[in-house]
Amino acid sequence: MKSTSKRFYFDYNATSPLATSVKDWLTGGEVFLGNSSALHSSGKAALKFINETRDYLLKTYSLDKTHQLFFHSGATEGINTLTRGFFAYQKGSFFCSSVDHAAVFNLQGYLAKTGISTHLFSVNKKGEFDKERLIEEIKNVSQKPVLLNITWVNNETGVVWPLNQILEIKKETGCLIHLDAVQTIGKIPDWDLVSSEVDALTFSGHKFGALTGVGFSFVKKNFHFEPLLIGGGQQEGWRSGTVNSYGIYSLKLAVEEFISLVDPLACFKARLLIEEKIKEVLGNKGEIVAEHSNRCSNTFTLIIKGKKTDSLLMAFDLAGIDVGTGAACSSGLVRPSRVLNNMGFSEDEARSSIRFSFGPDLKNSYPEYSTAITDVLQRLV
Repeated sequence: MKSTSKRFYFDYNATSPLATSVKDWLTGGEVFLGNSSALHSSGKAALKFINETRDYLLKTYSLDKTHQLFFHSGATEGINTLTRGFFAYQKGSFFCSSVDHAAVFNLQGYLAKTGISTHLFSVNKKGEFDKERLIEEIKNVSQKPVLLNITWVNNETGVVWPLNQILEIKKETGCLIHLDAVQTIGKIPDWDLVSSEVDALTFSGHKFGALTGVGFSFVKKNFHFEPLLIGGGQQEGWRSGTVNSYGIYSLKLAVEEFISLVDPLACFKARLLIEEKIKEVLGNKGEIVAEHSNRCSNTFTLIIKGKKTDSLLMAFDLAGIDVGTGAACSSGLVRPSRVLNNMGFSEDEARSSIRFSFGPDLKNSYPEYSTAITDVLQRLV
């Protein structure tokens, strides 16, 4: 998208601009006043919007017969609630990958300190894991049950792990599956066709145009966990605290708008065209990470040899283009991407990467986007 400040925004995987429908609703004067736990009319009005959102999301994913749903502040809280809560309820083993989001990757370190058996499985340079090896590792652990975290779409590389493979692992091992589905809505075909066999899955609203600070998780009715937050018992005790009514209703509005605008196949083709132009400019000086892997429609990570991430970010920023990096920033220092390191890329390569992630308008705006990106790259090389 081109913002009112004439900038291009190519960092949708970090956060998506607020949906037009959400902005219109917030400024239209029809927002509710009451606490949804209150028994008066204003409270009941707020509760109506929350229930409407819950029903809409459950039916959108066809999980209304098998799963329940609770709202939280976003994926970090949701992942912590389900994972820590699972192991507070019972002992067992936790499996996750070396390229999962930091909320998962760092959580496995925390769990290990509490005595939980934790296991990291690796990926190759294509971002793919060895399914048969993982099945064998899960079968061989002594502490059961096993909770396996799967990142459906990787936020840095866009690599997609097919859901049918994940369900095969569950069938072969009897493990429970938590699906990090944060980057999926509208970015892959059949993003809403989640099997009822998945035990839990988590989303963040700001990734698709809802307000920041709200998310939701689906939980199979026989998936037991202790709540992370104890308090007044809201949301059946799964997540106590006054419910974020405005944020929750923004989820429904944003999902409705996002899926009405996006066309994953058209965006996929547009992304390929941009990548081809980039390769023409960079030649052997550039590499698209996991280029030939199964990737989502809106994302690619680019390594430019001999350039550093911070200088690349600055060059695009000065050209009016916002791009992303998977690296953590601390005190102005850009660290090498852990994800790329763990995929087998060198330290120098991990320090020379930037990420492009686009919105639904990619299908129509890709010629303009391609020109803007390649203009910067031509000056860099």
